[in-house]
Amino acid sequence: MTKTSILTLAAVLVVIIFSFGCSKDDDMNDEPMDSCPDEVTYENQVRPILLANCTDSGCHDGNSGVGDWSSYASISPTFTNGRFNNLVIETRQMPQGRTLSSSAYNLLKCWSEQGFPQN
Repeated sequence: MTKTSILTLAAVLVVIIFSFGCSKDDDMNDEPMDSCPDEVTYENQVRPILLANCTDSGCHDGNSGVGDWSSYASISPTFTNGRFNNLVIETRQMPQGRTLSSSAYNLLKCWSEQGFPQN
């Protein structure tokens, strides 16, 4: 093999390695759910999503004036007025500055369809 062939082969291998090696673990299980789990609750599935993505300082942490989503009691008014469904599930305007995985959106949609159970 010539030096040019070896360099070309090496470059192709590097591109292949980076193409397959640079994915986030969260995206590995990002396939949409075919159906909802039997029971989706705030405490077991939803709270961790909201704490990781919505209650950052300056957002829905209770100190910013835009709503407190750190507890079920504080977020529950957004269920009855439709704000949660509209901003998070339907239009996906929230969370601002980031995107939830498809599986997280699907889980939140299932939770909504089940009537937003707490436990």
